[in-house]
Amino acid sequence: LKNGESLIYTEKGKVARKLHYKEGKLHGFVSYYSKKGERIMEGHYSEGEKTGQWKYYKNGELEKEEDF
Repeated sequence: LKNGESLIYTEKGKVARKLHYKEGKLHGFVSYYSKKGERIMEGHYSEGEKTGQWKYYKNGELEKEEDF
């Protein structure tokens, strides 16, 4: 089972996702990036479920926020 931080990279070596796992489930802060390296969205998971406030970005600018 996965535990701790997991980094996923694009083919060009840029970070595409920063994820945190606890006992194989997403747990903690995560962030997703475009192929250009711009942030797309970020938020928290609790035992595999989205929780709290999630932020969504377009062209590097905050576009919307959503609460779970």
